[in-house]
Amino acid sequence: MQRRKQKENGFTLIEVMVSMVIASFVFAGIYGVYTIQQRSYTVQEQVSEMQQKARAALDYMVRDIRMAGYNDPNGNCTSRDTTDWNNWDASADTFTFVTCVPGETSASTVEYGLYDAYESSGGNDKIINDLYRRVNSGNRQLIAEGIDAIEFLYAVEDDTTDPVSFNTSTSVVGVANIENIRSVRISLLMRSTLPDRKHRDKVQYIPASGATDWELKSKVADQSLLLLPWDNYHRRLLVTTVKMRNMGL
Repeated sequence: MQRRKQKENGFTLIEVMVSMVIASFVFAGIYGVYTIQQRSYTVQEQVSEMQQKARAALDYMVRDIRMAGYNDPNGNCTSRDTTDWNNWDASADTFTFVTCVPGETSASTVEYGLYDAYESSGGNDKIINDLYRRVNSGNRQLIAEGIDAIEFLYAVEDDTTDPVSFNTSTSVVGVANIENIRSVRISLLMRSTLPDRKHRDKVQYIPASGATDWELKSKVADQSLLLLPWDNYHRRLLVTTVKMRNMGL
């Protein structure tokens, strides 16, 4: 009796190679989609964090600046007299004002500005950009990190023109005209904490004054005057106006 030949099951070498190639394309596609989604999530998270920090910094300043020129209703403290105006500093990148804190008999001087410094240690460049608040002669209090630029633009009441107009030429108010400030428009340029290697910032940011020579503080020393960022950071420009409700009373 003749024995039947047993049929052999399996894959040929060509079939195995074709399967591996197809599988590699599938896995590469899955990894590519994952990488894109992961990068998108990271960028959105950084941008969201950046915007939240900028809004928090602006809200903090708005609440503080609204109290500029506040006098104690009982007459125990005054912040709007000839001596006090000399303590004010209304410039483009710094705003110093005088206010009375409820319960205190002497006025306080509050300063807002941008502290920027360049450090190089071990071959690593580090740019420090901090929005600070200082009361009287105390130390700087950190309000927000990663601020590339700030501008204070002042609306000054002018008896010869109506209504109130913005001084857009220099964004600086002299001591003789301090008491006529009615509002402050703040432009704040925030930078993301980490760079994005697939992003290139080529935007020329312009503050509320319309100035096209706004200096960005994120550049190293020899590039500090460049107007365009030309780097891999994301940025957001926020502008808000604070009405000086205690001025002109």
